[in-house]
Amino acid sequence: MLEMQRMTRKIGIYLLAGMLALAGGAASGLCDTTLKPPPMTMSLSEAIAIALRSNRDVKRAYITRVLNKFSLKVAEAEFGPDINLNLSTSPSVTETRTETEDVPEESKTSVYTYGQNSALTVDKALEYGGTLNFSWARDDALSDSTGSSETYKGTNTWTAKFTQPLLKGFGKEVTTQNLVSARLAEQENLLALRDSIGSVVNSTISAFRSYAQAVRQVEISKASVERSRALLEKNKLLISMGRLASNELIQSEADLANQELSYESTLNSLDNARTSLLKVLNLDQDTLVNVVEESDFTPIHPDMDRCLEMAYENRLDYLSSKHAVRLAQIGVTVAKDAMKWSLDFESSYKLTDTNNRGSANTDEGVWSAGVALKVPIRVYGKTKLGLEQSLLSAQSSLTNAKLSLADRERDIRLDLKDAIREVETSIKQLGMAVRARELSERQLEVEKEKLAVGRSTNFQLVTYQNDLVSSQQSELSAKVSYLNALTALDTFLGTTLSTWKIDYNKEFDKWPGK
Repeated sequence: MLEMQRMTRKIGIYLLAGMLALAGGAASGLCDTTLKPPPMTMSLSEAIAIALRSNRDVKRAYITRVLNKFSLKVAEAEFGPDINLNLSTSPSVTETRTETEDVPEESKTSVYTYGQNSALTVDKALEYGGTLNFSWARDDALSDSTGSSETYKGTNTWTAKFTQPLLKGFGKEVTTQNLVSARLAEQENLLALRDSIGSVVNSTISAFRSYAQAVRQVEISKASVERSRALLEKNKLLISMGRLASNELIQSEADLANQELSYESTLNSLDNARTSLLKVLNLDQDTLVNVVEESDFTPIHPDMDRCLEMAYENRLDYLSSKHAVRLAQIGVTVAKDAMKWSLDFESSYKLTDTNNRGSANTDEGVWSAGVALKVPIRVYGKTKLGLEQSLLSAQSSLTNAKLSLADRERDIRLDLKDAIREVETSIKQLGMAVRARELSERQLEVEKEKLAVGRSTNFQLVTYQNDLVSSQQSELSAKVSYLNALTALDTFLGTTLSTWKIDYNKEFDKWPGK
């Protein structure tokens, strides 16, 4: 009886301890207020939109673009009017005191003067080498001294001058060299901005597809584990019924172990792919993402001629080569111009209007026109050799630029053939992979039916299950390869942003992150 009481007491203590532990666990669960955010569901286009809003490389590209745009504005101001207005005043008071010996009274003279000068100048360079200058100057002088009347003099001076080179320095191609260079650089800067944003888009596409592929690989691997586990359970049942030898179980157990190992590997790859995607999107590393997989695998057969035309229109390297030829041509023209004589037409008109208080006003006008000829006689010397060297260097630069352009055209044509061939090959491989996966599925179903009636072996079924996994992985890789081949072709043609309908040349007060 005493022993029973002791046992009852122990059981009561154990039950009480268990209830307290359960209560503590429940309380800790209630106190845990950490809630994870729900997974984000996004398609590829939505991922690209997030990247363009948050990626820091995009923001840096737009900051650089603002500076480049202002550089063009400065260059275009070369042929705009340069207006300057200057104002100055000079008031003063002078007092003179004179004392004479043996004269009780002293003499004192005060002089007040006021002067004001105003000047306005307008200078404008003309696109054919000429210059136009206009100036206006206004001088006012007021003087008042003790014992004399006030005097005032005001003068207006207008001057207009026009100069036009007729030999050296004449011609739009010579005078607009800096402006043309700036405008060509502006086109390249704009395409550089496009390529910078395109690089972010391509990184997003690559990371998104890698993550989507990893998700599908996990699903394929998980389904393979479930099939292997189901086969193992079925084999155990058959062994218990005496319809299968016990040593046949080893094959199923080994297959399940291999599939579980593969499944763990795909889970690790999935987490790595998710981290890479979040880095590109600049999102928190704990963010969970559900992707909407791309489903359009319609075969696209690129046309070589049309693609070549698009490449010449959009590629930055080709445009830079063309610009180099254009600038080299201008360089030759400028080098030849430097060797010419100087013959300038000069004309001017000056009008001076003077207003006097207490005396007559005067007007005076002077005009002149003529030509100025400067003929340098360079028989021999470093100046003559320097000019000849500059011309030779400019001609060499032009020849090299044309050769580089020809090389660029050849490289683009050959590389485009490779890119198109890659697309065509990936289309064929995708069709083959789909067909192989369908056959593997049918083959596995047939083998299951044969095994059920004893006409196949466990080893053969496991082999066909592994073949199905391999064919599913091959189909998945073929789909991603096809889409990546189209993306690579877009990148080669410089049409990535137009394909995704992204306006990169937006107003600078609207660039992301400002």
